[in-house]
Order: sequence, then structure tokens, then C-alpha cells
Amino acid sequence: MGLVIVSILLNVPLTMILKIGLESSPEGRWLAVMLSDEVEWVDKTEQALLD
Repeated sequence: MGLVIVSILLNVPLTMILKIGLESSPEGRWLAVMLSDEVEWVDKTEQALLD
């Protein structure tokens, strides 16, 4: 039970660190857009692929 609580608490910060890292590289920007909570991710994914 304790391990489940720790993994739940670490999930969000680790995901955000991953997202920030992906946003900084052109190759990973499309995945960072998909991890974001924005509704218009299709347009941003296409733009990230064109960059």
C-alpha cells in the first residue's frame, strides 16, 4: 500500500519533468504537445512536426 501512495505522488512531478525535457528538443516536441492538457493539440502537433 505504501508503494502505491509513493508512486501516485511521484507520477505527476516525473511526468512534468519529462514534458519539460521533451519541449526543449525539436524531436520530442510532438510528444510534449500530446502530454499537455490543451484541447487544440492536433494543430500544435502538426506545427511541432514542421519545425
